[in-house]
Amino acid sequence: MTNTRALQITAVLIGLALACTPLQRADEPEAAAAPVEESHSIRLEHLVPPPDFVGTVPLRLEWTPVVGADEYALGLWNDVDVLVWRLANVPTASISLSADFHLEPGTYFWSVTALHEKRPLAYSGRAAFVVR
Repeated sequence: MTNTRALQITAVLIGLALACTPLQRADEPEAAAAPVEESHSIRLEHLVPPPDFVGTVPLRLEWTPVVGADEYALGLWNDVDVLVWRLANVPTASISLSADFHLEPGTYFWSVTALHEKRPLAYSGRAAFVVR
């Protein structure tokens, strides 16, 4: 990868990080205090890419819509648990990634949190995928 390309990717990731609000995962203490109803769940088998997907960088991320959610927040971690990408204020249950969204080959984990009035409503747990 050229230095210019690496700098472009870094600038995009920094821009996304600055534009996004901090996430509170549903498994953190404050969120765990409120029980999650069955209708307020994001099931791993409904994620796209599906758990344990192997292939190229996914161009689309999809999940089960959650009743009562007014927005969603996503996180992407590498195999050593470093957050590499975050996106908040997503109004729908899917996003398209741009064709220039780049990930090095390796294993990644992603999750989605459903929010209602900025408070966690449901959490998917982390699902793995492998970029070849």
